Amino acid sequence: MKNKSYSWLIDGDIAVKKIDKSVVDHHGTGIPQDIREYWNCENMKEGEKKKVVLKFNGIEYLAHIELRENRTKLLWYSNIKDAAEFELFSDEETRKLLKPYILFSKINKDKYGVEIVSQGIEFDKVKNITVDSSCYVEGRQKVYYSTKYERNGKCRQQAIEIHGCKCSVCGFDFEMVYGELGTGYIEIHHKKPLYSLEEEIVVDPRTDLAPVCSNCHRMLHRRRNRITTIEELKNLIDSSKLPAINI
Repeated sequence: MKNKSYSWLIDGDIAVKKIDKSVVDHHGTGIPQDIREYWNCENMKEGEKKKVVLKFNGIEYLAHIELRENRTKLLWYSNIKDAAEFELFSDEETRKLLKPYILFSKINKDKYGVEIVSQGIEFDKVKNITVDSSCYVEGRQKVYYSTKYERNGKCRQQAIEIHGCKCSVCGFDFEMVYGELGTGYIEIHHKKPLYSLEEEIVVDPRTDLAPVCSNCHRMLHRRRNRITTIEELKNLIDSSKLPAINI
């Protein structure tokens, strides 16, 4: 059963929240009274806090829900803010272009999966789909997601299994530099940016996704009007006489 409230949509175990200025600036977001049941906080009292866990990219982060001055807020800490790169959406024009959303998926009453989606969502046209393939449907401005949204994580995981965890541009390897802390960590770059697509496409992890380090990922998306290609960034490194890192 769907429940739309302000910039939220609740659909069963899935909650969708538009990333607006308050999300970027204040480490959290308000929870309208009519969707408090989703967060299991409908019986909270003034001044009370409820601890929750937000799982983002396989890492669990502490957060809490609090009721203050009759307003309910979900607040997280700077570590997940940095990991989710909310600062990418600090500019209003960028938010208008990318139309970013947070998607929460309920794991249990105190734990929620978190994903950031940079594409438009029409709240009234969300429906379930089933994807049983090595390719995954992403990138439509009208987003259709399955009830178990974690299917999208398989796309990232398969890209890592195919391409490994070294940066496709400079060769940086998080595990070699940071040891156990960096094991299995890499960012996954969509060669065709999802927000630029006019229709639904099939994303093939073999050809459409590439592992990149955080620095190169930022540079690939540095220009607003056009994404720099991996080949162009490699050439830029070569022409600048900045040696690629081969570890």
